[in-house]
Amino acid sequence: MPLVRSELVKRGVGRLQPEFNVAGERVVMETASLGAVPAQRLGPPIADLRGKRTEITAALDCLLTGI
Repeated sequence: MPLVRSELVKRGVGRLQPEFNVAGERVVMETASLGAVPAQRLGPPIADLRGKRTEITAALDCLLTGI
């Protein structure tokens, strides 16, 4: 999933753009960019966010259904 440093993101819908701590740095999930970023542009995995499943699922629900 695309992650961007939180200071580089104009915050909009909090549920659509959950924020995480990765290696001591605050990053935002760019949910709306999931289909727009080619897989080749994504770097290697940098964190295991399985523990944030609820937030990630809520962001995807918001993107796909608006709820």
